[in-house]
Amino acid sequence: MSRRDAAVDAAGAGRLPWGCAISSRDTEELEARFRLITEELDDVFAETGPGGHLTYASPNIVRLLGIEPKSLIGRRFDEFVHPSDLRLLAVNLARTSPDIAFGGRRFRVRGPHGRWRWVEARGVAYRLPSGEHRLVGIARDVTEDFAADLRFRFLARHGGDLVAELDAQGRFLYASPNHRELLGYDVEALTGTRALELVHPDDARKVVAFFARREAGRSSETTFRLRHAAGGWRSVETLGNTYLGTDDDVRFLFLGRDVTERLKIQAALVESRDRAEELARRLELVRERERAEIARDVHDELGQGLTGLRLGLSACLVEGTTDDATRLRFEQFGEQVDGLVDSLHNITMRLWPAALEFGLGAAIEGLAGDLARAAGWKLELDIDNAGMELDRERDAAIFRIAQEALTNAARHASARHVIVSLRVQDGALHLRVRDDGTGIEGAAVRPDSRGLAGMSERAIAWGGRLDIQGGADRGTTIHARIPIATV
Repeated sequence: MSRRDAAVDAAGAGRLPWGCAISSRDTEELEARFRLITEELDDVFAETGPGGHLTYASPNIVRLLGIEPKSLIGRRFDEFVHPSDLRLLAVNLARTSPDIAFGGRRFRVRGPHGRWRWVEARGVAYRLPSGEHRLVGIARDVTEDFAADLRFRFLARHGGDLVAELDAQGRFLYASPNHRELLGYDVEALTGTRALELVHPDDARKVVAFFARREAGRSSETTFRLRHAAGGWRSVETLGNTYLGTDDDVRFLFLGRDVTERLKIQAALVESRDRAEELARRLELVRERERAEIARDVHDELGQGLTGLRLGLSACLVEGTTDDATRLRFEQFGEQVDGLVDSLHNITMRLWPAALEFGLGAAIEGLAGDLARAAGWKLELDIDNAGMELDRERDAAIFRIAQEALTNAARHASARHVIVSLRVQDGALHLRVRDDGTGIEGAAVRPDSRGLAGMSERAIAWGGRLDIQGGADRGTTIHARIPIATV
């Protein structure tokens, strides 16, 4: 029993024997106990006599009314009650008879600075030996609780979210009116219903775990499906909190937001993105196949023609052309043909890297070595071929990313040292190209930058991602992560 309840019982339910013949010593002891009880209470204790005049008020009434207790003696209590509450209070008091307690009455009293405070009062009437009626009661300031309750009820009634209060067994103690609108249930019918009866079977375990890990005062979130009264399921994103009720019983308070349409839109966006990635991948495959066919045609036709032309020029020189000027011209033609053959080789390499036939690691090693010799880099390779059994198209995509990254370093970075790393880790292939050049920053780092868009698109098309880090005089690191294809 609380101190507040004990005081009321002691004061008016017969434990203080008003109207009985007792000794002076007993009176002093009872008076001392009475003072101790009233002064220790956080709530206000008061007594009124005939006509509602105050005969006693505990010291802490000054916090409620802003008036010292001694200044209140003899004044009518209803002087401080809000006019709109006087009639209801009078009716309740009229129904009170000796030894019959009243409780749970809420009304307003004028507090400090003329502000109205809500109080909740309970008490009991008794009769003195002289026949005079007295009323003793305890009043608690519930202004903040009342305001909070009003705000809660307003939000629950007019807000867009579902509000529910459950007991320790998960049964509805309260359901906001919009349960009818969003889920089709009559609010009164939900009272006493176990919330798990509305939860989708596949989500029940998650919801039970959500209840089980609740700690008083701590909030948590989860999303699950609730059955609509008309059939079908609605996805609800829920924020829950646990608190102790007035009887120290565990209660759960939840806010729920219907996210069914949002989840549908998200799912549609994911599906659309997946289709776009698949389309991009297919287009890239088509382009790579076309490049490979063009590379073969160029190599077979132009390459063979240039090789034949070079052999013919060499034959002319061997057959003994004596004219020095003519011989010089033939040698120059031969050098030009050799240059064309080299250019043709570079073009076919860009169209389709034939070195991929020997593996991705070998192809990137050869590419990096060629560019390092041409640019004068110090090249450091860290290539681990373990687990690198990829399909032809994926190999081509990763090679193109490496090719673009190394070409950018050669053209723009003024680098002296380049590190190329290629290895499989955590189910994905990681390609890193790092240089010590001028560093890429600002607009160049944007995903839509022309030189980098191709790398990013290729990585995304295969379900991967491209990260770029750099800054002035800090060099640039390009990191491509592409998942390994599942066999």
